Amino acid sequence: MTANLSAGIEWQREKIFSDNGYNTPLHRAESLTSFYGLAQVGIADRLDFNGSVRQDDPQYFDAVTTWNAGAVLHLPEIGGRVYVAYGTSFKAPSLSERYSSGAYAVPNPSLRPEHGKSFEAGLDIGTDIGSVGHVGATATYFDTRIRDLIEYDYATLQNLNVGRAKIDGYELSLHARAGTLLNFNIAYTRTNAFDESTGERLLRRPKHGWSANVTVTPVPAFSVSADYIRRGTREDVLYAPTSAWGPGGGYLGNGTADAYDLVNLSAQYKLIDDVELFATLNNAFDTKYEEPDSYAGAPRTWMIGARARF
Repeated sequence: MTANLSAGIEWQREKIFSDNGYNTPLHRAESLTSFYGLAQVGIADRLDFNGSVRQDDPQYFDAVTTWNAGAVLHLPEIGGRVYVAYGTSFKAPSLSERYSSGAYAVPNPSLRPEHGKSFEAGLDIGTDIGSVGHVGATATYFDTRIRDLIEYDYATLQNLNVGRAKIDGYELSLHARAGTLLNFNIAYTRTNAFDESTGERLLRRPKHGWSANVTVTPVPAFSVSADYIRRGTREDVLYAPTSAWGPGGGYLGNGTADAYDLVNLSAQYKLIDDVELFATLNNAFDTKYEEPDSYAGAPRTWMIGARARF
């Protein structure tokens, strides 16, 4: 049996100084002191337990204690593991969320911290193929409940606390490797995110999401990669393309935003151990997309450069 214990203390100081023509001048600061402890226990290379406890003491909110616990059962017979975890969380609203003031921001000093509870369980499996190949899969279920979730409300132009939010779903992924030549990963995420007090979907959380990556390394010094991302339809705040005031559109309320697909490409070449050349091509097909709605996403962009490590 093995065991590890650790503890620590953190101190943070947040300051915000904003003075421009767009927002009302804002000068504020606050501090956060935190104490935490972590423990890990391993039994016979088969079972691992872990736990943690943390106390956050924000300057302008009551101190809160949160904790997490989990276990991992290693299954070398199938090249995998089973894991489960449960924990609580706390997130204080930022100074900007509470006090920003401007054309599209109304202060809300009474904004409350978020409190959450999360459960997660999953399974990893994998097997070697030949002397250099490997294929594996992962399945994970997650369930998070949040009280006083902080969301921006476009009707009031304020950050507000949602009564209760429920976010659950699952993730499935497949990965494969052929020695050092080829790595491939594909993943799918199904997310159900609702405001439990109204039954409405939470904004900007797509029900379906896909991602994939393939990396080819024909020689040790050179590799090329391609990444694919699909962000599914989601509820968002919609605006008309034009309005009586001209281009820019008018507020239409909540609705369904279109899905979009992005492809990013990259290449790296190592000159010596600490120096490499690189090239990237993001949004390779120059997809027109908006995230959030009515805010144009980045067009096709490319970069060529060198990196050095000292």
